[in-house]
Amino acid sequence: MSRASELRALGVFASSGNNRLVLVPGNHDAALLFPKVAAAALAAMGATSGRARVAIEGYWTSGNGRLYAEHGHQIGKEVNRWEEWPSPFIMSGNLKVLRRPWGEQFVQAYYNTDTRRASRGPGSRPSR
Repeated sequence: MSRASELRALGVFASSGNNRLVLVPGNHDAALLFPKVAAAALAAMGATSGRARVAIEGYWTSGNGRLYAEHGHQIGKEVNRWEEWPSPFIMSGNLKVLRRPWGEQFVQAYYNTDTRRASRGPGSRPSR
């Protein structure tokens, strides 16, 4: 199934019965906090107006306040947390970009130091 069909399936779900869909962004999909990205994702879903949204506040609570949901990457000493959540942005010149959390920077630097390991993929061992 393509991402487009997955997004459409979410839209069908959101539009069915009394369903509502709230996307709570996290470390792997923080780009949803950019308004244009959120709008594109919601448009691709094709959900009935007002039935799907992105939780730009970084969490969701039920109407009665009994349920609280968040992505989980902000809990404890998670290496992929942002101190600025839910606004993990920095300016690069005149361009607003996502700040890379410490964990992502570490992993990227680790794999960039050994091109043989990076070309073989994570967890691979050298040939003998």
